[in-house]
Parts: sequence; structure tokens; C-alpha cells
Amino acid sequence: MIKKYILPLFIVSVIFPLQSALPQSRLSIGDRHHLYSNILEQDREILVGLPRDYTENEQYPVLYLLDGGKYYQMAQGLLDFLQESAGKIPKVILVAIPNVYRNTDLTPVYQSDDPNAIMVENGGGADKFLEFIKSELKPFIEDRYSTSGNDILFGHSLAGLFAAYSFLEEPGLFENYILSDPSLWYGESMVVNKLAINKFNFFSAEKNFFLTQIDRSQDEEDIMTGPQEKFLAELKGLPKVKFGKSLIEGENHSSMPLKSLYQGLLYIFKDYDSKK
Repeated sequence: MIKKYILPLFIVSVIFPLQSALPQSRLSIGDRHHLYSNILEQDREILVGLPRDYTENEQYPVLYLLDGGKYYQMAQGLLDFLQESAGKIPKVILVAIPNVYRNTDLTPVYQSDDPNAIMVENGGGADKFLEFIKSELKPFIEDRYSTSGNDILFGHSLAGLFAAYSFLEEPGLFENYILSDPSLWYGESMVVNKLAINKFNFFSAEKNFFLTQIDRSQDEEDIMTGPQEKFLAELKGLPKVKFGKSLIEGENHSSMPLKSLYQGLLYIFKDYDSKK
């Protein structure tokens, strides 16, 4: 059963000294959907933000946002700014996917007998989560909103790992990927290694990747940078894949998603002309 709600944002203005009560102003910031996933066997909440002046007479790119409960308002505000104020990108529909069991959804199956292996608690559900996005979520969105088929997947940290994994497992699902400091170390760099072994399978893939990092040159225990650089090196060998990367300065792992999304959107839509 599918339910749809309006996400309200209440703005109350008060003049002091109070002379008269002012009416409360209500601003809608999106739609909240609840749908039951037969694949995941659980209810999932989906948040959808539409651009200003949305109309069924136009078709829009879609930004699928992992960790959607955490980053929805950030992404919606950023999209609105880049579309309306800056004129840097086209109007985009935002589809945010909040977490239920984050580690489960975002990590592939990985088992190791090595006592020193870095394990993620309750991991291993990425294949089911990917199937949910492919077979249930995307058809749900495309049936209800006017989409162009030019889709973007954004993920930070483990969600960035999942975004890279989705390219390997379902390369036709998204056209663009923004990986914010992705945890490609997971499973002894299994995603990087799989791309290296199966690179020939992706020679015809026409995709855009944008990967952001932070400076860990002084971190003797850095497990992030090496796998990230190896992943980019493998992408470089794919003739139809375009990729960019950025070193985010002045931020840490937790504070960088805003700049990652900002720069990633500008990269993906670098040829956009608002005057056309």
C-alpha cells in the first residue's frame, strides 16, 4: 500500500511588540511516500523534491540520494540554488532514500577468515537493496513523475561504495555517479578488484563519474586514498567513461558531502546552458 504525504515547513513571523496575530505560512518542501518492498520485506520511506514550476509537459533528470534522511534538505536547497539563482544546472527531481539498516543496505557480501580483516557489522545486503532500487523504486518514480532517463546516484562513504558497486552490477541503471569519499577499502577493495578483472565488460559504458577526497597525506593509517586512486585508474582505462575528481580542502570526512554534491553536479552538467 502506497501513501503520499506533503512534507511541511512552518514559518512563523512575529512582530515585537505584538500588535496582531499573523497567519502561519506553510511551505511545501516535498512529497513523502511510503511503499512496501517485497524484495526487502520492509516498509520504505521515500522523499521526493520537485523543482519550482514542475510540469508534466517537461522531462527532468533525477538525482537519487543515498542516506536520504540525513541529506535531503541539504540537497534540495543546493539544487534549488544551482537551478534558480546560479543557473548552473537544469531543473532536477530529487529522490532521497532514507536508511533503515544502513550497513546492511550499502555493503556487498564479504566474508574473511583473516582475524585482521575490517568487517562491517550486519553488512551484506547490497544486492537486495540494488534490486529494490531497480525493480521497485525506479519504476515507482518513473510512473509518477516526468523523468528524462538521465539519472544520477550520489553516495557518501559506504553509500559511495554502494554507488560504485551498482555500476559494476547494474551498469544500465544510472548514467552519472557522484562518489563522496567512498569507502572502497571495504572487503579488501573488492569493488576495485572486480572492476580491474572485468574491465572489458564495461568498454561500451558511457558514464560520468565524479569522486571527491580529503587530504590524508599525514594519516599513517589511511585506508581510503589508495583504493580510491586505484578505482580512478581503472576508470581511466574505459574509453567511454568520463571522470573527474576533487580534493576537498578545509573539510573532514563527515563535513564534505555538501561540497561533494555541489562540485559533482557542476561537473555532470558542465555543458548546460541556461539560455537555451
